[in-house]
Amino acid sequence: MRWLRLLTRNTYLSKLIGIHSLAACLQLEFFGYKSLFVQRGA
Repeated sequence: MRWLRLLTRNTYLSKLIGIHSLAACLQLEFFGYKSLFVQRGA
């Protein structure tokens, strides 16, 4: 049962890491588009 607890903790951690990396990618994409529009407008 101990390995089960470790496994669930690891999957929870990987989910958190995945969510953070996804959020970071979305932010980068958003800022990339934002800078593109700013350059076009100027």
